[in-house]
This record gives sequence, C-alpha cells and structure tokens, in this order.
Amino acid sequence: MTKVSPPPETAEEEVLSHLEQRGFRIRRRSPIHKTLLATLPPDQYSSFYRLLGHYGFRIFLRDVIRDRRRIRLASLCRYLSRSQARRHMDLLLDMGIVRRRRAGLELAVGEVDSFGDTLEWYVAQILLREFAIPAIWGITPAGTAHGGDFDVLAVAAGRLAYLEVKSSPPKHVEESEVAAFLDRIEDVGPDVALFIEDTALRMKDKIVPLFEAALSKRPAWAAVAACRPRRLKDELFQVAGRIFIVNGDPDLARNIGFCLRSFFRSGWSARLRMERRPGKAPPRKAGETS
Repeated sequence: MTKVSPPPETAEEEVLSHLEQRGFRIRRRSPIHKTLLATLPPDQYSSFYRLLGHYGFRIFLRDVIRDRRRIRLASLCRYLSRSQARRHMDLLLDMGIVRRRRAGLELAVGEVDSFGDTLEWYVAQILLREFAIPAIWGITPAGTAHGGDFDVLAVAAGRLAYLEVKSSPPKHVEESEVAAFLDRIEDVGPDVALFIEDTALRMKDKIVPLFEAALSKRPAWAAVAACRPRRLKDELFQVAGRIFIVNGDPDLARNIGFCLRSFFRSGWSARLRMERRPGKAPPRKAGETS
C-alpha cells in the first residue's frame, strides 16, 4: 500500500496550530544548519534518510562528528569493517558532508558538534514518512515553566506526542536528563511521550532505574511512579500507558511505531475492561430505552 504523508510545510503548520490552541508560541525551531543536512540540497534528503535507517551508519556518523577536524578511517572501524567504513565515507564525500583537505578529511558542516540535531530530524522524518504523523523538531516554546528545548513534537490522530531523543550511549545519560524530560511533560501536557535512546544496549540496566529514581522524587506523580516501568517487549518499556522508553534495536522506526500503536490500542483495551467490570450494566444498543 502506498504511504501518503502530508508535505513537510503542511505538517509543521498542523503541529504549530495545535500548539497555539494549547496556548504555546514557538520561539525557535528546526536548526537545520546544526545538522549533517546543512550541505545537502533538499532533493538528497530522502537518500540520507534511508541511510540513517541503518543503526551502523548512525554509529559511524557519531564517530565522524567526534573526529570532525581530523577524520581517520582507522578510528571509524569500532563497529564496522574497514570496507564498510570506506563505503560509508565515500557516500559522505559524494554528498559533500565530508571534504578532503591537505591534512586529510574533515567535516564540511562547521556548526555540527554532535549527532543530536540530525537524529531529531531523522525521528521527525520517521513520524512523517512512515506513519503520516505531522512533526516538528528542535523547537523552543516560549513561556513554559521549566524552559528548554523539545526534541520532537507531533500530532498523531489529534493527540500531542512529545519525543525526547538521546544520541549518546546510556552510560552518559544522567537522572537529571530524565527529570528534565518529566519537566517538559508537565510543561506541555502531551497525550503520549517517548524517551528514545538510540542504542542497541539494554534499557533495564541504566535507563529504567533512572526513571524509577526520577519518578520517586515527584510527589505529584505518585500514581504514575506506583505503576513502575513495564516491559512491552525486548527493550521497550512503558510507564502508566502514556510514557514509553524506547531503544533503537533492531529498528528504530519499527520500535517507535510499536509504542505508538500500544498507546492507541491501550485506550480501547481500558474501555473494554471498564465495560466488563462486575456490576456494570452492558452498554445499550442503538434504539434501546431504559
């Protein structure tokens, strides 16, 4: 079946309109100059998007950015063979993301110092291209209680979704970052929120305990904290049916889709459970009177 997604401009306007209806004005958004797309013409965005679908390629890009002023192929082979790293580098050279200099190779995008903004763009594109969900990324709403940037905001079936995107490995994620994620949930009141850690490592070892600790320190969130993170499958977890902890293994787009489907279907399941409670009268059929 052919996927039908709204044009990017229409998608952004839909999300901005939804935020305005909630009383938010956007001060800054979509810093494309801080992504690896800054040197690409728009007609190459789709090709770059497809490459980002490979976890190994995303890891490779992080290492390229780390060594941005002096890139050496030998240091890019931690998770790839030398031939794979060479093929990836040839693609980056062809796209103009990396350029040759007398001293060797360097990143051609001067303002990119982390993979974070590029990953935010990619997650917003996943929502738009794979699920026809309008999304905007890298935005700063004005007048929120806690301030700060929101990685991705989207409107799925009329519901506001907030996605926090982490490109660093779990060992570098601190409780303060999870607390900031919860702060932003309080600020905009999304219907569903995803904390995305782009890694193939286990969430149970580090990220899940961080959530348990951060939630336990919020008296107003006592009901949510009592639910505790529950494994959906593999390394995907949910808290109280509305907060999801997501990793990138084996496929980031598939994992995001799985969590969104779980959110939408859980509402229907909860309704069915309520209607089946003992002592509750069954719903009336059309045309019935009491």
